[in-house]
Amino acid sequence: MKRFGGRMVYGDTLAMEYTAENEEGRSWFVPGRNVVLPKLPVPTLEHSMERYLAAVRPLVPESQYERTRSLVKSFSGPSGPGPRLQEKLLQRREQQDNWSNEEMRFGKVQSKEELGDGQTERATKI
Repeated sequence: MKRFGGRMVYGDTLAMEYTAENEEGRSWFVPGRNVVLPKLPVPTLEHSMERYLAAVRPLVPESQYERTRSLVKSFSGPSGPGPRLQEKLLQRREQQDNWSNEEMRFGKVQSKEELGDGQTERATKI
């Protein structure tokens, strides 16, 4: 897909002009329609920590869970790195249309795990 002025082109075919803008003046192209997408929300630190603990709980014994809960509490406390990292995510959200895109792409590129069936082709397109 290429952009020529305010027009998007797929291959050699002019797809459409796009004019949809959000409050920051950013435009998105969706084949067949103009759509204004909101920025991807950043969950609160508390919500993220609750979800993490809920995911960990069935996987570890009670003693490990209590240790994990203690680490989460110190991580997300006022003197821990959690609030500072949360602020960086909020800043990144303001600077980018999709704050998670770069992190997901970085994680896929940096991953050293073996790829499953069909993932090799997808990984070469990243």
